Amino acid sequence: MAHTEKAPSLASNTCPIELPIKSTIPTDVKPVSTAKEIPHKHRPAVLGKATEGKEFIVSGRKATTLYELIDELETMTEDEFRPHVEGKNDFADWIRFVFEDRPLAAEIQNLTSKKELQCAVLKHMVKELKGLK
Repeated sequence: MAHTEKAPSLASNTCPIELPIKSTIPTDVKPVSTAKEIPHKHRPAVLGKATEGKEFIVSGRKATTLYELIDELETMTEDEFRPHVEGKNDFADWIRFVFEDRPLAAEIQNLTSKKELQCAVLKHMVKELKGLK
């Protein structure tokens, strides 16, 4: 059975989404096949992938998708995380400029907790996926 932990939500300090610990997250997750059929301008961030040179890099590890960012946040140390949210929010900037997802970037702009950031991104991804039906 996979180990999971609940992340706090922005409102009630409980997140309805259980986050798998990194060891249980598959490494071969790829955007769904419909991503190629949706023009980039209209493609939701959940289907996007950062191009070469636009990855989010922390301690040599690269995140090219929102899913990979959530995964990296799971194992990132506080010392690695803190500089990215002090003064400005590098995660929000990356999402705004690479995926052009201004609503999500605005939502996470002032978050300073890894778990809050993970939960907000996950909730946004779920909303996007529901909207693709």
